[in-house]
Amino acid sequence: MPSEEEAKNIINEILKSVAESRLKDTELEELQAAQSKIKELQEKMYNKDVIDKYEDSVNEYLKALFPKVRLGIEDKKDRLAWTENKLGREYDIHFKNVDDSGDIDTDLPSHAAHIGHGTIRTTIFALLLMRDIAEEFERIEGRKDYLVLFEEPELFLYPKVVRELRELIYKVSSGNTPYQVLCASHSPSMIDISKLKSSIVRLVKKEASTQLYQVSDQFLKSAAGSKSDAEFKQEMYEVLRFNPHICESFYSDEVILVEGPTEEIILRAYFQEHPQSKFFFILNCGTVNNIPFYQKVLSQFFIPYSIICDTDKAKIIGHDNAGNPQFDSGIQKSISDQFGLDLFDGISRVLRCHVTTFEPAHRDNGIPGHLKMPDGTSQGKPVDANKYWKDVLLPNLNDPNIASVPIISAMNAITA
Repeated sequence: MPSEEEAKNIINEILKSVAESRLKDTELEELQAAQSKIKELQEKMYNKDVIDKYEDSVNEYLKALFPKVRLGIEDKKDRLAWTENKLGREYDIHFKNVDDSGDIDTDLPSHAAHIGHGTIRTTIFALLLMRDIAEEFERIEGRKDYLVLFEEPELFLYPKVVRELRELIYKVSSGNTPYQVLCASHSPSMIDISKLKSSIVRLVKKEASTQLYQVSDQFLKSAAGSKSDAEFKQEMYEVLRFNPHICESFYSDEVILVEGPTEEIILRAYFQEHPQSKFFFILNCGTVNNIPFYQKVLSQFFIPYSIICDTDKAKIIGHDNAGNPQFDSGIQKSISDQFGLDLFDGISRVLRCHVTTFEPAHRDNGIPGHLKMPDGTSQGKPVDANKYWKDVLLPNLNDPNIASVPIISAMNAITA
């Protein structure tokens, strides 16, 4: 069976031959003269130099995502689009696959029907971005004349290309271009909280409405304290490079903030043995000093969170009715102060601390001997944590004294 496009071509060829057979010789001459005049007018309407510049501009964006793919805009010279409503040419697009030397690879498909959905969607985005080139629209520095709406730009793309596309979108929006891009995404890979001149909005579906929570670079800078823009960006890059999955927290039901890999490893193992109906995201902050910053970000987006950290040298001066501690000094005081503010708003939930750090807290005399963290030469925190879980905690999860282990007690409180 022919496709819809083939069927359309067949019927048009039949009707065209029938239509032309009805004309007399003199009338055919008139038709040819009219066609020549239309072509002459089209040459004035369509500036080849502008179209070439448009094609080149689109390819500049496209090759940043697909280095070996080029777009071509072809004039269907054999057709005249002449109707009651328009007088113009019809163009088609094709794709050229180039090898490392820049030569065209003719063995790969070039027609849009044989190109992946991700490439097609990204190409449409690039065509829209360069629309002002085709329109010869005068760009005015600092002014945004176009709003591009892009739903789920990450669809059908490899993770590497998603990250490149994210960089392109942020670059277009924040750079000296006439475009502002608004994306709706379900991918944490599309979020970059280190980007200035951008804004992230989290939509949360409630029973009767949808709530919006927004954060901007102004808020991020205020949350970072007195750091300069350069210092703030560098600090954020360091944090994101340490844990590129941080942005998954935007899609979680609750975030658990921990300061290092020891807690992260044991918590992930805990959830494997205790599946939850809620989606808990474990956010390894890298150091206790980063926790207050993330508290403020999560608070701004109204993302519920709990915290497990060390007391270090800070002293606990009291507990609230739910057993959450308050501190007298240090970064721990900043953590407990922000936690108290967020607790009032229903954002923070549980704060638990190890005295003074994880290892001494889990070798405390108040823990039965068979549940203590073994002493001995350290093989590194991740290895020690994994061995403690595998050799001690996992085999004793049903032990009646398991709640005496601080990390287990903390997790029981968080998941209650």
